[in-house]
Amino acid sequence: MGHPIPSKEEKAHRTPHANRGHRVQNGTRARLPGWFAASRVKLINPPPYSPDINVIEHLWSLVKSRLKGKKFDSKAALWVHIQRLWATIPQSLLKNLVDSMPNRLNEVIKAKGGPTKY
Repeated sequence: MGHPIPSKEEKAHRTPHANRGHRVQNGTRARLPGWFAASRVKLINPPPYSPDINVIEHLWSLVKSRLKGKKFDSKAALWVHIQRLWATIPQSLLKNLVDSMPNRLNEVIKAKGGPTKY
């Protein structure tokens, strides 16, 4: 079975109208379960709130800790500061977080969905 998400060329061939992206996306979504099964991809059913396997939670925690004790005159000023902080996050940290996913998943499986060291 091919890749579950059609290439740009496949989309252009099948869809003459540029505004039909939502239909292609919905069609892709419908094909995913079959693709996973045919490709022997084992899916997990994570807990509804699972910060252990949600690396963005780690990043937001970092941003929040850097914001602690700071005061802002407006939401706009806060947003500008958050964007500046976000831009200072080293690529190496992002890579480490992504690379930690197999270990995070294994830990969650070992803990049977319970808390982990992450």
